[in-house]
Amino acid sequence: EPPAFWVRLGQAYFRAQRIGDARRAFERLLCLAPDSDAGHLGLAGCALLRRDLDTALHHARRTLELRPESPFAHLILGRAYEWLSRP
Repeated sequence: EPPAFWVRLGQAYFRAQRIGDARRAFERLLCLAPDSDAGHLGLAGCALLRRDLDTALHHARRTLELRPESPFAHLILGRAYEWLSRP
């Protein structure tokens, strides 16, 4: 399947709160297109929901390297840093 298929599938799973399925779709996307900002953003969102903050930060930062204007990547970074600062 083309990369766009995996973007749409991952986003649909994410919206349906099927986070494990979404993560697998975004991982497949990155196998096909390692520099996909959508793939990194999707994995950042999945990681944030699982409270895997290191992974969320990694993928949000990579998203911003690829697409600096991404508001969702900035949102994920802010939320992850906020959660990291709490005891």
